[in-house]
Amino acid sequence: AAAQSEGSDGCPCIDPWEGRPNECRMANTGECLPSDLGAEKCSAWDCEASTNKFCTRQWCFVDPKNCRYTHFRSTNFEDLHYSYGTCGYVAFSKDDDPNWLIDELQKSLDGKQMRIAFPGDVRPYVVTEPAGCEGPNCNKTGAYVDFVLEVLHIARVNWTRVEISNASRAAFPLSSFSACVHEVSIGGAELCIGNFWTTSARLEIASFTSIIHIDVFRLVTIYQQSEKSMWDHMETPYSVFSGQLWAAICAMVTITGVALWSVEPTAAD
Repeated sequence: AAAQSEGSDGCPCIDPWEGRPNECRMANTGECLPSDLGAEKCSAWDCEASTNKFCTRQWCFVDPKNCRYTHFRSTNFEDLHYSYGTCGYVAFSKDDDPNWLIDELQKSLDGKQMRIAFPGDVRPYVVTEPAGCEGPNCNKTGAYVDFVLEVLHIARVNWTRVEISNASRAAFPLSSFSACVHEVSIGGAELCIGNFWTTSARLEIASFTSIIHIDVFRLVTIYQQSEKSMWDHMETPYSVFSGQLWAAICAMVTITGVALWSVEPTAAD
């Protein structure tokens, strides 16, 4: 198991039981749970030693207002949120019920529609149809849009489109992408769909999904090719040193050779 920690800087573990009696915590199900459950550190709190189930991932309770990692509302304690992400673990494993994560997402939405905003078009990832259309009545399509909306459909999540507010556009007038991230940070939308660069400034105000696309940059320069003579090719290996340095090297080799020659007969005698 991974070493226990207090969570990540962007989502520290909290102690929701501070100031309460040191006794078992009564869950909504009526079950009496450990008094330090989920408090202050990452641990496999749900580990079932007899079956070794849920023992490979750690989590802790977090403050949803101070957490940039994926977190969910607790099913046992409705006023608390927990996170696997802050402990370095995903929220879903092959050993879990495959509908578990979907159910958790549904609970976190609490019957509300997910509000989705879009930055500017970048073909073929986000495309507005028809071309040149502006406003909420335009259709959004593209590789990223289709992928995310299919995921939401599978998860049975209802969504509605919202426009980036004037406040967010004023905060970032030069980038619709940063403005969209800002819209999420102020609560105007739950999700922005686009091919975002995860800059440090954007990471400070919103969370991002795992990377699904990487941009590749290439530096192109002008190369001037010229015809070289045979002498130019012969000269190339010697061009690494200047003429003065080559002269100094030759002089040093000559002096060393003469010195060795003059000493060699004496050594032989």
